[in-house]
Amino acid sequence: MKHFTSVIIFVLLASYYTVAQDTKIRFFGHPGFEYLYNNDLKKGSPYFRSGPFVLFVTSQLNDKVAVAGEVHAHYMATTGAEVEIERLYITYDHKDYLSFRFGKMYTPIGYWNLNYNFGLVLQPTISRPSILQPTHDGGFINTRDAGFQVEGSGISSVGFFYKAFVFNGVGKNGGYLGIPYQLGEAPGAVLQLGLEPTDGLKISASGMYQILQKGYPNQYDSVFTEDIKSMMWAGSVSFMNPDKKFECITEVFYDSKQYKSIGTKGLYGGFIYLGYKLSSKIIPYIYSETTKFDYTDIYYPRINVYTGQPYVDLTKFDLGLRYKYSGSLVYKFELEAMKQDRFGFSFGAKTQVAFVF
Repeated sequence: MKHFTSVIIFVLLASYYTVAQDTKIRFFGHPGFEYLYNNDLKKGSPYFRSGPFVLFVTSQLNDKVAVAGEVHAHYMATTGAEVEIERLYITYDHKDYLSFRFGKMYTPIGYWNLNYNFGLVLQPTISRPSILQPTHDGGFINTRDAGFQVEGSGISSVGFFYKAFVFNGVGKNGGYLGIPYQLGEAPGAVLQLGLEPTDGLKISASGMYQILQKGYPNQYDSVFTEDIKSMMWAGSVSFMNPDKKFECITEVFYDSKQYKSIGTKGLYGGFIYLGYKLSSKIIPYIYSETTKFDYTDIYYPRINVYTGQPYVDLTKFDLGLRYKYSGSLVYKFELEAMKQDRFGFSFGAKTQVAFVF
């Protein structure tokens, strides 16, 4: 954790000397409590969560150039406390329909992954969708990476937008968290195309592609024994207009691996969020998600090396209430029912206090 402390001190000192710039420093936290009862095992599990600590810094260097960074201090079941740089990039805005971004950033898949950082005060639910969790929290897909992106928005009367991102991908520097100094030769690429025909309504489709090369490791430090063609498709429809009462985010994902030896293996997932503002402070909502994991896919280990938990099919339903004390303090409460292969049916309640300062 001393590295995280050094980062904070550096940022604070740097901000002192950049008062002429529009620099914003934000700290996020979201402690919580949950109680889940497993009906198959006849056991309950109360658990207090401290949550991670997230630092997010943005600075407008001039009218066209901006920089941003996100540092995430969290706890991993198998290695203990860890600090990660989730984002660190520079943006050059040439025009509304053409800008460039260079560094580490969220991959442009859907709406959720691009709009909610790891500081969950901004997020409408207590947890991120399972399929969008980072690898160290049991996730499956590449939700952030380092590379170069060209993007544009507000094109024509239908609000056409696009993002084209070329990134390191799996096999570069041992994947996301793997063995260093083992560089693959094939970068990944993702293209997102979408429309925003009215304020807050976004419809998009994304496709990601990469050749995973034989002899290089994935994010679990497992070495590929053959070349694998990796493709992912995502579709998203969202309506998140702060001036309207109704809220909606629904997304579907299909992640496939094509092997010469065993054919094509796929991972399916999706979620839907629906909320309604009873007032500016009170928003009841429902949330449901499902993930179907292919147990014959040799790409994934039976046990996630970071969480110590097996990969399983998941179906979950939440009935929630969000109370917005202010833009900096939000309370969330959820009743949850969940079914997981190998673990059975669980139900219970979760609560969270999310803040930013």
